This record gives sequence, C-alpha cells and structure tokens, in this order.
Amino acid sequence: MQSVRRATAADDALDVTRALALDALRLGRILRDRSRWPRSWSQPAFGVEVERHRRTLARLRTRDGLVAGYERDVFRPADTGPHPSQESAIRVAYALRWLELFDDATAPSWPALVG
Repeated sequence: MQSVRRATAADDALDVTRALALDALRLGRILRDRSRWPRSWSQPAFGVEVERHRRTLARLRTRDGLVAGYERDVFRPADTGPHPSQESAIRVAYALRWLELFDDATAPSWPALVG
C-alpha cells in the first residue's frame, strides 16, 4: 500500500507541473500576438500586481520550488475555464518565472513586455 501512495503523490505533482507549464505555454503564445491580449493586461493595476508577484517569485531558483509555490498559491484541479491564466496576475507571474527559469534569464518588466 505504501508504494501506491507514493505513486499517487507523484501523479499529483505531475499534474501541477503540467498546469504551470501550460500556463507558461499559453502566455508565451499570447504575448506574441497583441490582438489576443486580454484588456486587463494594459491596465496599470494589473501590471503592478504582476510585478509584485514577480519580485516574490524571483527568489525561487528551481522549477521544483516554483511548482511547490504554484501548488500552494494557485493550483486548483477543477480550474477548467478556457484560459483563466490570462486574467490572473499571479498566474501570469508564475508563468513568466517558469519561462525565465527555462531560459536562465530575467524577462523585462511587465509594462515593458506589454507596452
């Protein structure tokens, strides 16, 4: 029975990782096509929220650490909306950090990305 619990925990972690990776994939695709940007992205308050979360997430140096934070702060298995990540400042921040860790680089500030 013990091994079954471990396998379930591993599957759950994979789901969280996949959800964050999909958020990052969506964000990367949407950033390339300005016509697909949600209106909220151009609002200063949204940019302030994204940057606030990014400052906190900048301390995370590994994807494992980022996934653990995403699971705690964001992940909801029942979240099956079309693309809710686009409208959430915290999910945008996590997706940007995921991409930064992949590229081993820091992305520009949110206002510079959407300006």
